[in-house]
Amino acid sequence: MSEITLALPDRERVPDLGIYPKVHYNPSDEEIRMTEMPLCAIEILSPKQAVFDLIIKSKEYFDAGVKSYWLVNPLLENVHVFSDYETRTYYGKNDILGDENLGIEFKTADIFS
Repeated sequence: MSEITLALPDRERVPDLGIYPKVHYNPSDEEIRMTEMPLCAIEILSPKQAVFDLIIKSKEYFDAGVKSYWLVNPLLENVHVFSDYETRTYYGKNDILGDENLGIEFKTADIFS
């Protein structure tokens, strides 16, 4: 799901994407507020966004129960997959992204093509 509002313990956050197990979703809803955390929160870095701010958000997501956090950089065509706040793996455009917390694997080139 995209642009969902997550009700974290101290504030609300809106990741660019959230990966959930199968849940009821109505795309016509104006705004989606979720108290259930996604399995994965995905942030897509924009040119004017500070990476540090997104790293801080990752800690908030993990503290709330998110299992995985991805930071996607479209400009440099890479993805950092965080398995916890301090542990991350870098994937370039031609790598096979593997997320052990989610049990998934795919070509990162599929993201950037």
